[in-house]
Amino acid sequence: MPSYLAVVLDADAEVLEHWDLSDRALITAVPGGRAWADYAIEAEVRQILAHTEGNADDEFGRVGRTGVVFRYQDLRRYYFFGLEGYDRLVLARRDDEIWAVLADAYEPFDRARYYALRAEVRGDQIRGLVDGEQRFVVRDAAYASGKAGLRTNTLSRVRRATVVTSEPARASAAHTHATLRQKDASLSEQYPRPVVWRRLDLTPYGSGFVRLGDLRGTGVQDVVVFHGAPNTFGVGIGAGEDTPRITALDLAGDPIWQQKYPGVQGAAASWLTKLHDMDGDGCDEIAASTGDQLLVLDGATGEVRASAPLPSAGPFFGFRGSVVKPTYHLYVVNVRGRPHAADLLIRDGDGHGGNTVWLYAYTAGEDRLELLWTHTVMHPKFGHHINAWDVDGDGREEILLGHWLLDDDGRELWLLEGGEYQDRVHGSLHADSVAIGNFDGDPSTIEIAVAGGSQGFYLVDAATGHIRRHHAVGHAQGLSVGNFRPDMPGLEILVGNRWGNYGILNLFSGAGERLHRFEPDNVTQGGPPVNWRGDGQELILLTSTADVFGLWDAAGRRVVRFPEVSERSFYMRGQVLVQPVTGDPRDEIVFVSEESVVIYTQDQPPSPDERIYAPTRRARMEIPWTSYPGWKRNVE
Repeated sequence: MPSYLAVVLDADAEVLEHWDLSDRALITAVPGGRAWADYAIEAEVRQILAHTEGNADDEFGRVGRTGVVFRYQDLRRYYFFGLEGYDRLVLARRDDEIWAVLADAYEPFDRARYYALRAEVRGDQIRGLVDGEQRFVVRDAAYASGKAGLRTNTLSRVRRATVVTSEPARASAAHTHATLRQKDASLSEQYPRPVVWRRLDLTPYGSGFVRLGDLRGTGVQDVVVFHGAPNTFGVGIGAGEDTPRITALDLAGDPIWQQKYPGVQGAAASWLTKLHDMDGDGCDEIAASTGDQLLVLDGATGEVRASAPLPSAGPFFGFRGSVVKPTYHLYVVNVRGRPHAADLLIRDGDGHGGNTVWLYAYTAGEDRLELLWTHTVMHPKFGHHINAWDVDGDGREEILLGHWLLDDDGRELWLLEGGEYQDRVHGSLHADSVAIGNFDGDPSTIEIAVAGGSQGFYLVDAATGHIRRHHAVGHAQGLSVGNFRPDMPGLEILVGNRWGNYGILNLFSGAGERLHRFEPDNVTQGGPPVNWRGDGQELILLTSTADVFGLWDAAGRRVVRFPEVSERSFYMRGQVLVQPVTGDPRDEIVFVSEESVVIYTQDQPPSPDERIYAPTRRARMEIPWTSYPGWKRNVE
């Protein structure tokens, strides 16, 4: 994603230019900025254009806006003082979609000159000054403290920006920040600390994409390395290997098997893969979508059990008669109602979404892989991640394609209520991610969580497609479902924002009620649930930047930190996997780099309680991360 910011010359002076018609912010990143209460921010700004275009943060935006923000809570909640259009000076409080104008004035601007904007806050009093002259004085207590910065949505320039405060105000903010840090440190003492349990050296075998699975039916996870260079949006173009190659290792780092696959297209790391026991023998098979075919591999040996050529592309992606290039994920579903899921679902699409899916049936014993059905949806497209669930209780899973639900035979059952009226945001409207299950704690209902892009978050009745709750949260991108609040019924849904409001994490109850929101950084869109203590509370793993790297609770507090994490460390560059590895149901955190696999576990055994939390994760779906509740007897 380009920054749309550049340093340019203006009258022989270097200034910062925002050169796009989009919405961007520069916010103070110093420690303790959230505790800032009384201060002043001043910036010299020049708004060159008076208009903008609709964007992910403001779909229907047309008026240019440039100014300072203060007492910033997150990218959708702050005070704003600045220039609008050709001739409006405005002081406003933003709360998501609501811009409450606190004061405004008609004032034509000279787009060739800079204006010194200054906003001062003390208690509930807000003053707005232009070129040293007071224009507004208002009182508003909605936001008592917060960071400061700049925000613009049009072609504009900034020549200078400063934040100043008094010594008493600085000392007060520092004291508040120190108190919060002390509370967080005390809270962290309640959680086990991460320690390295095992470190596997990959250099003898070569780097690649890693998955974990029980290949030998021992109940112990094995490590599968798909060698070569991974590819984000498809397969068949991975680099680094002349012949696809896979290595299986045990947790001691010793090889179980190594296989090459001559004649198969694409480096193995570029294949779409899943590990799942498809025949009920206790051993995971390896399902793979390569550059030219679907494969089912024997997990114990790596040998090919079944294969089928990839189909011709659908009507919306690829040239007529060309082979489809499956994207994002391969899914293992159960549309035939077998004791073990053994149906493979592939999809087309790109970053703007997809239209067509293909369903293949794998028959164990006969080692046969055959196409059962295919289906194409029109508008709206489905997004990056799809899902499956037995909604009607007949033992066969329905397929959730974004806003669409398909029956087990590929027929459309419903389109999300109002789906035909969904706006086409930048020509790419889709449901970015969808999760399904019993979320609200009522066993008689099944809910669907939809991260609907710039349409926000929906909670949907899975039986009918009717919307139960809708929240305009900005561009909803990521989903994570887990028991983040064990004091509440059901599960909680974490919705992470992306385009236009990166970093906002919104927590909802399983019934769709908003519980909390926080913004750890301006990069993350969430992370997987982690069963760290085994007591029923799940945490959220964030790895987007070194400043937030660790496990966070539902209140937005980092309660577990990992040692030696920096922007240059391999933890920031490789894969991160979350699943139980060492023997008890608590999760380990597995970091994968080009050179090694490092497994972190807890520095203490689980509580001696009779039960230990053991949630179910459907690895055959993978993303969005969904953790379904469960307990096991605690065996020491």
